[in-house]
Amino acid sequence: MRKNIPLLLCGLLTTSAIFAGTSVNSLAAPKIDPYKTVQAEINFGREGVEQTPEVYNNKKITVLSNVEAGDYWLVKTVDFNEGLSKMSITVKSDSVALIEVRKDGVDGEVLGSFKIGNTNGEYKTYTANMKNVEGNFTIAFVGVLGNVSVDYWSAEKAVETPVVEPEPSQDPEKIVDPYGTVEAEDSYEFVAAAVLGKEVAVRGNGYVAVKNVDFGDEAAVVLNLNVKASKAALFEIRLDAVDGTKVGTIKVNPGDYQSRYATVNITGKHDVYFVATMSGATVTFDSWKALRAPVKPNPNQDPEPTPEPQPTPDPEPTPEPEPQPVEGGMTTDYTINNWGTGYQVSVKVTNESNKRTEGWTVKINKEDVDIDACWNVNVTEEGGYYVITPVEWNAVIDAGKSVEFGFQGSSHIKDKIELFAVGEVKDEPTPEPEQQPEPTPDPEPTPDPEPTPEPEPVVVNDGLVLGYDINGQGSFTISFNVSNNGDSAVNGWTLKLKKSQLTIDNSWCVKIASEGDYYVITPETWNYVINAGDAAYFGIQGSGEVGATLDYILE
Repeated sequence: MRKNIPLLLCGLLTTSAIFAGTSVNSLAAPKIDPYKTVQAEINFGREGVEQTPEVYNNKKITVLSNVEAGDYWLVKTVDFNEGLSKMSITVKSDSVALIEVRKDGVDGEVLGSFKIGNTNGEYKTYTANMKNVEGNFTIAFVGVLGNVSVDYWSAEKAVETPVVEPEPSQDPEKIVDPYGTVEAEDSYEFVAAAVLGKEVAVRGNGYVAVKNVDFGDEAAVVLNLNVKASKAALFEIRLDAVDGTKVGTIKVNPGDYQSRYATVNITGKHDVYFVATMSGATVTFDSWKALRAPVKPNPNQDPEPTPEPQPTPDPEPTPEPEPQPVEGGMTTDYTINNWGTGYQVSVKVTNESNKRTEGWTVKINKEDVDIDACWNVNVTEEGGYYVITPVEWNAVIDAGKSVEFGFQGSSHIKDKIELFAVGEVKDEPTPEPEQQPEPTPDPEPTPDPEPTPEPEPVVVNDGLVLGYDINGQGSFTISFNVSNNGDSAVNGWTLKLKKSQLTIDNSWCVKIASEGDYYVITPETWNYVINAGDAAYFGIQGSGEVGATLDYILE
């Protein structure tokens, strides 16, 4: 038995030159030498990360892929016997990303972070300063933002020159005026948060603090935050400490930047803490501002003198108004797709009147459903109801027409939902009378047609990248995003999916057509153009089985 143990360890030691010597009488994790190249697949536990073989530059490599917000991998007994000054990591990413390095596990002290850009399909090396540590530690690499594939990493020894901690962005003595726009990157304190240019990425259970915010004697009644999130998240607003008085909470839906409002009642001078409370959900914070309560008139102020009234001539008799029809005619219909661990509700709002509606509202009882994310609408809360209002492009519903929106959740939902709509209807414009057609002249002889040139082949835009997330089996939803990683705007795009791989029952934010063996997906008018660096988001519902991956054509 003693002879077999050294053979096992020797086999382990020869697989990589990074393992330092260990006792042949122990099967504990070998020490890792961080000052040499450490392949990412050498890890001692991971969550949400896939080990994937690739061919890169005509060589076979193994990487850790799909490192997203909240994902991580662990490396045990990393021997920093000569300290630590910097670390380097070689990665591939299709967007801005952030990976934190933590000591002693996923929730341990942050030693530093890698700020990663779009590598355009190449593996590139990024280097970041780290806090100095000495000894053996478990190191956790934690995804905060983006989607990254990792090939390998290494560390640099400590240098004798002490590392100077950066000064906070905000002068602690400076008084902050909350009634003008306050940039998030100008805050005083960042915990589990990183400044990325002109925005701040706040990891779950992290926070950003702003010192000496003077709300004055007139209460601020609303805080307006410009935020976005990697997935549904909560952002708490607290006063004077990270666990201080909570004055508001906002729900941040996944997607692009959005203005979110919290009703508050704050006077005087305070430190304000913005706290991300959902583990695994990163909130990207751009800016915020406060809105004052409206000024009330002073009842003790002498009123303006009232001028003497002039004699008024007898008015002309007012004709009785014609009776007007009662405004309304808005109806709703919904379907629920509940797969046990979550659900999706699709809602149709129809204008049953003979007039156009400009602006509409749907209210949903909060006891019947819990909304985590939505599309095609804005969501606020009012008492016991969610208040749903349209976005700019679907605010108008013509007579007899409908608009559709949807939402998802992962908590409670009832079989029947209290859901109703109201709206203001407008008169339809009177159509112009039809013109009588001119008499058709005798046709001229048709000349021989010019030969039709051969059509140009469709060119696939290399800058377009498709991402998707599949949820459920038997009854499933797939969320898609088409990202433009090129240098110029894309005017129009098409996605084709094989009918043999899935059955589409419903969709949102796109048009679906059938063409031979394919579903053909094309954009609406409002997401037809994708600017450089932007993306179009949409989704489908289906029935039956669907695989873990899809074959597709993106043009």
